[in-house]
Amino acid sequence: MELHDSMIDNMISQAEALACEIAAIEDEEEKIRALNRVREILHEVSPFKEEPVDLVLWEKGENVSPNDYNPNVVHTEEWKLLLTSLRESRYAMGIVVHRSADGMTIVDGEHRWQAATQTPDIRHRLRGYVPVSVLGTKTEAERKAATVYFNRARGIHAIEGMGRIVRSMVAAGWDDVAISEALGMTSEELLRLKQVAGIAAHLASREYGRAWEIT
Repeated sequence: MELHDSMIDNMISQAEALACEIAAIEDEEEKIRALNRVREILHEVSPFKEEPVDLVLWEKGENVSPNDYNPNVVHTEEWKLLLTSLRESRYAMGIVVHRSADGMTIVDGEHRWQAATQTPDIRHRLRGYVPVSVLGTKTEAERKAATVYFNRARGIHAIEGMGRIVRSMVAAGWDDVAISEALGMTSEELLRLKQVAGIAAHLASREYGRAWEIT
């Protein structure tokens, strides 16, 4: 036990020395790059490495892009509340992104990203950076489903946007059972969404014909 404690004490001393070295870096971008890399290295040995929240990195806002399918909307009053929260409580969670060779694409947190990149005082405070948590490797359909999970868990989702996601999943060959399971919907909810979103006409066929009849 004493040897184990001694090893931990030694590692803590080394970490403190490293923190002093990083603090001495004058160039802010280099300092942020160093901090990100150290966090990535520690994340690799973390027992929680499968959890995206275990690693939050700071990335330049312009290197993060919104996706083209998120149906989440925010109204004026909700936007004001979001800005108030980010000013009073700061950023308590990272923007969830998918990282690829083309850069980082938002899976969840587009409005937090907008606030960080488009609101002058918040952008200045964050020095043009945004906090991101990287979602594990996912297919495009899985990323869309993840976006729906996040939004539905908060009770916020636009029917029109949901319809676009369902339409794209059907076009990609997903059947109703797979879509329902992926989006956390019952078969009745899925059918009603298709009807309300006008997917009936888009997918009219012998197979679906009767299901699309709206009385």
